[in-house]
Parts: sequence; C-alpha cells; structure tokens
Amino acid sequence: MRKIIEGNPFADVDLTKVHIGFMTRRPESMHLNLAPFLPEAAVVKGDEIYYYLPNGMARTKLPGYVDRQLKVPTTVRNFNTTARLLALAWG
Repeated sequence: MRKIIEGNPFADVDLTKVHIGFMTRRPESMHLNLAPFLPEAAVVKGDEIYYYLPNGMARTKLPGYVDRQLKVPTTVRNFNTTARLLALAWG
C-alpha cells in the first residue's frame, strides 16, 4: 500500500483531484487514447491505475473509457482515502 501512495505520478497536483483504481489483475492491453479527455489523465502502473481528474469524479467519462479498453474489473478510491487507509493499517 505504501508503494502505491509513493508511486503516485501526479504528486505535483492537488491530491484531492487524484484517484487510484485497484485492478484485479494487470491488463493485457495498455492501449489508451487519452487525448479526447484532456486535461484529465491516467497512468497505469502494475495493477493500479492513477487518475488525475481536475473536475472531479462525478462527471468524468475517463474511468469508464479505461474500463472498457482494459477489460479489467477495477474499484476506484480517491487518493486521500487511500492514504488514510494506509495510516490506519500501518500507522
């Protein structure tokens, strides 16, 4: 869990806009066309996917697009929730 927090590729942005998707496995295909979603961004690292969603999660279409392309069941949590879970589990 600590590696997931430390591996955040969006460390230089407002962390309230960063979300982490936990995939059940590594995706077979990594082909994603993210240009139509700018300024939103996504980075796959292992079996996690990091999202930068400057306008929030409520209206974004990026996670749905990524789910359809990667075909891997994923659950998404915001960065701060993930960091709090780490703190609770390991102090």
